[in-house]
Amino acid sequence: MFGTVIKFNRKTVVVLTEDRVQWRVPPDILTPIKDATPKQRFVYANEITQE
Repeated sequence: MFGTVIKFNRKTVVVLTEDRVQWRVPPDILTPIKDATPKQRFVYANEITQE
């Protein structure tokens, strides 16, 4: 799953997915990925390469 972080608390992060579903997850399971603009497709964590 990937999406945009819309709320960040110490114990819970709220992530909004592309289909407008909100997920509450612990912050330690999140991994930052490359920023994607609406004109680009989403970038999955396994597609990121070190530059």
